[in-house]
Amino acid sequence: MPKLNEVSGPGSSDDPRMWAATGTPLQDESMGYPVKLYVYDLSNGMARNMSFQLTGKQIDGIWHTSVVVFGREVYYGPYNAGPGIQVVLPGQSHHGRPLKIEDMGETDLDEDTFWEYISEIQQEWTGDKVAFTYGGA
Repeated sequence: MPKLNEVSGPGSSDDPRMWAATGTPLQDESMGYPVKLYVYDLSNGMARNMSFQLTGKQIDGIWHTSVVVFGREVYYGPYNAGPGIQVVLPGQSHHGRPLKIEDMGETDLDEDTFWEYISEIQQEWTGDKVAFTYGGA
């Protein structure tokens, strides 16, 4: 089970293995676990409204995504000088409210294996590994 950033909200005191991304109990674990993609506009609409006047090009948003699975939202960023991969309750990150939620289907991967993998890659993918320059890192 991952260590959560300090958050509170629906499901925070319940076993997350019993909660889907919607905050409702899963009906049948044998059917797999739902996976959602949360899409955020980090500009909160400012890019769409002001980009053409400022740059001469229309930019609809400054996009950031996260994956919601096993009742937790997982995302990457260089926040607070180093966390990298972070885990919070769905919709409780500092990104605000998702602009769009896409259904990505289901995973048959078991929860323990998933969190073990996240824990392993958290050690390598710290916040200092991202570069917000043209062309990426």
